[in-house]
Amino acid sequence: SEIGDLELLAHATERWKAGVLALLDTDAIREFGFKAVLDYSYGVVASTFPHVAASLHLEALALRSFPSTKRLINLHHEHQLAELATLVRGAKAHLGAIVDPGGERLLLTDARGRMLPVAGLAELLATHLAQRGTIRRLVASAAMPSSLARLAQRLGIDFAWCGLGRADLASAVASSPNTLAIGHGGLVFLSGCTSSSDAAVTLGLALEALARADLDLVSVVDATPTEITLTEEVPVPFALRG
Repeated sequence: SEIGDLELLAHATERWKAGVLALLDTDAIREFGFKAVLDYSYGVVASTFPHVAASLHLEALALRSFPSTKRLINLHHEHQLAELATLVRGAKAHLGAIVDPGGERLLLTDARGRMLPVAGLAELLATHLAQRGTIRRLVASAAMPSSLARLAQRLGIDFAWCGLGRADLASAVASSPNTLAIGHGGLVFLSGCTSSSDAAVTLGLALEALARADLDLVSVVDATPTEITLTEEVPVPFALRG
């Protein structure tokens, strides 16, 4: 082996921001004038995400907006949701968002502080992108509700299931153009976008969908069926365990 050099891409944040904004109808989002509460979960994403939020003229109240491994370790998801809901209602914001520390996953709450199920996010994005002509195929991980297969049928687009891992979702969009892939926990992949799920893209597309259809997340949450997860213990021989 040989000693190599690391080359850092110049103006990486600016290039990333330009790539995200190029995917969006920024005029529609800016004209709507969204107000949001954003929780950055003490992740490094807090140093880049605001660049996109500001470009979308998003009036944002930021929580946990600095990196801290110690505080991240002690962070409880239930506490995050409860605090976010209180602040969203108090600020009279249109929505709240929890961005995971790595900037890949996004969870949304409506103006009443209720969390939008991932199935509701999938329907919001898939309906908007299908009507826009951006996607012709929807892929969902095996943990997602079966209602997404019926959604794809209503939209007149192809549908497929995939594995639970992020690699399965990434492979689904890499192997097929015009594809939206959604996994449990807020992972969203879009063909031609990036090689990874990007919470900034997810938020931007959600805002665009709401702005263009003149919707609010309250009505989206109301229309999303309650998810019921059934679990079953299956004995697996020791030799077959991974």
